[in-house]
Amino acid sequence: MKSKEFVESLKRLMPTVYELKNYGLMADDINDIQRCFVAEPVQVADSLEFKSPIHELLACYSCSSLEIAGVSWKRKIIAMANGDCFASMELDPIVVEHQSGRILLLNHATMEFDAGTMVCASGSEEFLDAMIEVATIYRQKDRWRGRIDEATVRCVGKACASASEQFFSSLLFTACRI
Repeated sequence: MKSKEFVESLKRLMPTVYELKNYGLMADDINDIQRCFVAEPVQVADSLEFKSPIHELLACYSCSSLEIAGVSWKRKIIAMANGDCFASMELDPIVVEHQSGRILLLNHATMEFDAGTMVCASGSEEFLDAMIEVATIYRQKDRWRGRIDEATVRCVGKACASASEQFFSSLLFTACRI
């Protein structure tokens, strides 16, 4: 998935004001929830080339309000020793690994690629595909209740990384719990 498709897909998944009011939410809460689904375009030079769709996403859109299942997006790419951080899950940075392009979740205590590192996806496009699948499953929570294994398999398939099972299982726990 390319960055523009990702942004458009998220907008389509955004719950309506009517849906959120039916949960008894107030206007401020509704605005906060809807903001998590919107990445506004920013001005960039047309001639720029990007390393990956994730690099393009953060360069061309304001992503700091995006949040999907506990994955919070950064305002801009943060260069690190072995990868570029673009999001986090709680305190743990999510990076595009320089050498392979894989998407990895690092342990915030070490900030290194070590035994605590989780694979999230084989690449940027696959990560964006998988995150849209996660958002879709959250929108269809009633349908997925009690089916975390099946939901995880769907996301792992989109991520094209069998080693990403632990990552997606942790993201989907709330949506799929009984």
